[in-house]
Amino acid sequence: MHRFLQNLHAPDSAAALTAWLQAPRDENCRCYAIADMSILEARALRSLERLSAPSAPLLDGSRYAAYGELGPRLVPLVDFDASAMARFIGIADGLPALSFVEIETSNGMPDRATLLWLADARTSDGLHLYCRFPDTRVLVSVLRVLDRAQIARLGQSVRRWAWLGRDGKFQCRDFTGVTAEKLAGGGAAIEFSDQQFAALVQAAECDVLYQRLLEVAPELIPDSSPFDTFTRLEALLHLARGYGVTEAPDQLQFVTVAWSSSERFHELACLSATWTATRSGSKSFSMAVAEWSDRQWDEIEATTSRSTGPSSLASSLQIT
Repeated sequence: MHRFLQNLHAPDSAAALTAWLQAPRDENCRCYAIADMSILEARALRSLERLSAPSAPLLDGSRYAAYGELGPRLVPLVDFDASAMARFIGIADGLPALSFVEIETSNGMPDRATLLWLADARTSDGLHLYCRFPDTRVLVSVLRVLDRAQIARLGQSVRRWAWLGRDGKFQCRDFTGVTAEKLAGGGAAIEFSDQQFAALVQAAECDVLYQRLLEVAPELIPDSSPFDTFTRLEALLHLARGYGVTEAPDQLQFVTVAWSSSERFHELACLSATWTATRSGSKSFSMAVAEWSDRQWDEIEATTSRSTGPSSLASSLQIT
């Protein structure tokens, strides 16, 4: 069973990253790998350093310095060829734990201030939270929600950012040439609006739910690639939200029913009253499931080729 919804690296990813690394850049810029040590083991970091150079803690001097050995590390990148790059990224194969930045340096040291600004997230009510962008799943979501002023702030010292997506393929963002704009809330910490924060929380739902499934019902997880599983899970969560199923326990119940029967179970006419109740908020989905009749369970079971019997199927789906 896969630990993360992250494919192994695509065959051409090392070549793509090598080309990215070898692209022309300013003399005052250097490329680094950002290693998420909350995902990687210490021996993995040692292997990365043997292939490149000694790393440095990213969070030193910040309010999150106490993360210590679990905090992200900046690993200077040397001029890898494709073979060496393949060995480098292979250390984190199937893990969302490595990204690559081209960033301004001063006296040979990277401009950590910009990365620390991004790490120190502040909500609209003043709460500070660690933005775990070293995890590439989070990185993609964060870069997606940034507004123009925040992108401009990031681009003051970060020129390019690359990573391997959930499908294992090379992805990157280029921040060169961004127009400077006035940043709301000052520049010491990034401030996420309520809308941005809500989008980040929603983007994390698939991974949170997957980890819960690994704990309580791993046998239900489809036998497919992590990326395919992610795509299916994301589609189910989109459907669930449309039915007013927004709380984590109810979403887990929704996916459990879908993967125990059919992902189209929600189309059954016998469940129309359920969706009326969940949309209105008069019942949670878990409450509605507990009230389903044997006839409803029979119809749900009929949507799958598996034959578990209505009573055993109903009892197996009471997930808490």
